[in-house]
Amino acid sequence: MGATATSDVRLTVHSQADDVTLVRQVLSGVGEAAGIDGVDLNDVNTAVTEACNNVVMHAYSASQGAGEMTVDVSLNSVLVVTVEDHGRGIGPVRGVRGPAEGGLGIPVMLALASTVEYREAEPSGTIVRMCFDVRPAPVEHAATPAANGSVALEPGTARLAVGSATCAPAVCRRLLVAFAARARLSSATFPEVEEIAAALATLPSPALQLGAGPRELLVQTGDGALPELGTLNLLSATLAGGRLRVREV
Repeated sequence: MGATATSDVRLTVHSQADDVTLVRQVLSGVGEAAGIDGVDLNDVNTAVTEACNNVVMHAYSASQGAGEMTVDVSLNSVLVVTVEDHGRGIGPVRGVRGPAEGGLGIPVMLALASTVEYREAEPSGTIVRMCFDVRPAPVEHAATPAANGSVALEPGTARLAVGSATCAPAVCRRLLVAFAARARLSSATFPEVEEIAAALATLPSPALQLGAGPRELLVQTGDGALPELGTLNLLSATLAGGRLRVREV
């Protein structure tokens, strides 16, 4: 990936409108973990949503179909978010550093972010980098940056990698609950889904592939290792084919 080399959180999704909501969940988890003010976090979510919507609407041609986009989040003295695609690329626009195209939500990004920079991705596509002067609380960084692999996403899935132990519990919880909702598990099961997420967050630098089947939540870890789960009453969790299948009983 050509995005951020020091990512604390990395999410790869398909360039589909429904998947932009997953990006917002991850950002909200980061904001929760880093103690970012709600008003500031709303600005971050709005700006990043505009960048992701640009990918959904403009990055890939009809013949290419829905490609992938990767969102990287880094927390230091400021919050840095990059959105990367490997689509057609975009041209120059006034007021933005690097190549970009006007009229695609860029005024919103410029108004809400401290800086907005565009550059070309390799071998094709665009990287937009936004800095937000939100002064996050210090977080624990991993020895190595979050990395979630380069294998193409399966339909209906997302890849999450969390390099920050501070961010892992909130980010994993929000994303697993979002996929549980996609799987149409009842809301009564969500506390147990959160327990599973808490267990996954204890893995060193969690790297997960998440999916939702008919009435089931699917979880696969990068190295195949799974933490010990507590007692589940409303859900059953079974390991099959290296993938954890969570169903409502």
